[in-house]
Amino acid sequence: MDSQRPFERICIEATNVCNMACSFCPNAQLPRKREVLGYRPFEELINNIVSRNLTKRISFTGTGEPTLDPFLPRRLNYCHKNGLRTQITTNGLRLKSIANYLDSIDILFISWQTASEKSFNLRNPYRWTYEAYVENILEFVEYVTTRIDSKPVIYISVISNSRLSTPTRKIISDLYPGLGEQDDRSLVEVASKIISVAPEKALISPREISNHINQGLRNDIRQFQLIDNIFLYCYQFFNWGGLLFDNMPNLSRKLTFTGKCQLFLEGPQILANGDVVFCCIDAFGSTTFGNIQMEELSNILDSESYKNAFTNFRKSVVNNSHCQRCLGEWRKRSLFGRWLRSFKDRYV
Repeated sequence: MDSQRPFERICIEATNVCNMACSFCPNAQLPRKREVLGYRPFEELINNIVSRNLTKRISFTGTGEPTLDPFLPRRLNYCHKNGLRTQITTNGLRLKSIANYLDSIDILFISWQTASEKSFNLRNPYRWTYEAYVENILEFVEYVTTRIDSKPVIYISVISNSRLSTPTRKIISDLYPGLGEQDDRSLVEVASKIISVAPEKALISPREISNHINQGLRNDIRQFQLIDNIFLYCYQFFNWGGLLFDNMPNLSRKLTFTGKCQLFLEGPQILANGDVVFCCIDAFGSTTFGNIQMEELSNILDSESYKNAFTNFRKSVVNNSHCQRCLGEWRKRSLFGRWLRSFKDRYV
C-alpha cells in the first residue's frame, strides 16, 4: 500500500529522560512515565522494519536526550548490523561520550539552538555556562575534523526567527525574551565560531560568511556546508503542536484544515513506551494509533486512522484534530484587537 513505501526515516524516542529543562520544550510537562524503550522490543521493531523495508534510516530523537539511553551504543550497532543508517539529535552536553561510538553514527544533529548567554539560560542548563557549552561543541568539532577515519555528517542547528510572522515573533519575545532576539545574525555568529576551529578546512572564508548565509536564506536555503562534513542548519521556533501556548489566555488560534506536513510524510515516531505517533513533535502522544509492544509496526501502519491521515495529507487535507492545531496560526489577542480597532476607526 502507498503508506508503506520506504519512509525517509523512522524516529525512535529511546528515552524521554532529559538532562536539560528548556523552557521552550514540553519535556517538563510530559504526562507520560519517564522511561527507556526496552531493548527486546527495539530489536523486534528493527527486524520488522528491515523485513518490510519500511525505511533505510533510524533517527533517535524526541523529547528525551538519546545519550542518556543506556542501550544507545548497542542500538546503534544493531541498526548498522541490519544495514540501516543511524541519526541522533543531541543537546550537546554529552559529546564526549558520543565520541566513544561515533563510528556507529551516520548523521549527528547537535542542537546549539541558542546563540547568546541570555537565550541559553532559557534552557536551564544547571551548572553549564554558555561559554562552557560553546567550548564543548567547538572541541568536538575540532576532534571530528582531525579524525582520519570515517566521519558522520554533522548538522549544528540554530534557531532563527527572522522569517516568522510579526505576531508570532512578538509572542515568542514576550514568552521567551532571549529567544525572541534569535535571528539571522545568530547564524552568522555560530558559523564564524565553527569555522574558526579549523580555518584551513573551511569551505567559506570568514569575510564571506555573512553574505553567504543571508543570500542563502533569501533563497529559502536552510543548511550551509562549512567544513567537509559539518553543516550549519537553520530552523524556526516551533511550539510542539501548540503545547507551549495552550494555556496562554491572551492568545487565540485559527485551526488549519488544508496543507501538508513534511514531518508526517517523512515517517512516524515510536515513543519510549512503544506508542506509535504521526511525527517526532507529538510529545504527548496525541496522534497515537498503535503500540509496537502489542503489534508489529508494519501492521500498525495499516490502521484506518493512519491510512486516512496519510491519504489526506497527500491531498493537502488536514483531518486530524491535533494536526489542525499544530499547523494552525497563533494570534496575540491584544495585537489582533488593536488591528480590528484601527480598521473600524478607519472605515466606520
